[in-house]
Amino acid sequence: MVHKLLVIGAGFGGNGVITGLSEASQKYDETEKNSAACLPWSCFQRKASGKSLFPGDLEITMLDRKTNFSIGGTWQFVWSSRLIAPVIEWPFADLHASDFDNVQLLTGPDNATVEKLLPKEKRVILTNGKSLQYDTLVLSPGVISDPSEVPGLVPEKATAPTKQALDICNLKHVPLIQQGIDQVMLEAKKSPKTILVCVTRMPYKCPPVPFEVASILDDLRRERGVLDN
Repeated sequence: MVHKLLVIGAGFGGNGVITGLSEASQKYDETEKNSAACLPWSCFQRKASGKSLFPGDLEITMLDRKTNFSIGGTWQFVWSSRLIAPVIEWPFADLHASDFDNVQLLTGPDNATVEKLLPKEKRVILTNGKSLQYDTLVLSPGVISDPSEVPGLVPEKATAPTKQALDICNLKHVPLIQQGIDQVMLEAKKSPKTILVCVTRMPYKCPPVPFEVASILDDLRRERGVLDN
């Protein structure tokens, strides 16, 4: 009997699940001849039958509404002009999960955005109307910000980098942050300018970020000769 595993989120957590199952099943195969015990991470256990489930018996679907994988800690290198944008993103198709024949990887806002969870029915509804059934559900979407609760911090409306607050933890805002910094640094050579680094709400997902951003901005103003302004 096939066991359906649904993983929501194709980042470190989601890929870690796939990797852990793969590596553990190999260990189990090597020891199964000498032991009937289920090793840690080596299988799922169905309570009804007690039967171990291995990759050959698993049907795995992994969802992520993004199309690329990116590490937030690398974004600063782009808006501070130390790296170019393409080198901080990797297509999900190149990640570990795509190496397995029994893993279906669905990505993109049109194919993999979850609209509703129905745990009693063990079913997920996507925004495109499709329904996915599961036996085991893994939720690994990471921290998802909701800027709509902070007036002036809506990604879709961020068009003028010096006219609106920008979210340092939003990948879409990276080019706007870079443009805004370049513009402010240029104008600061003529008259004093202020860049405000603000924590809008507690808790936030990366404690060092405000201090790190302030330090990087200080380095940039020193490099560009705008110490006094």
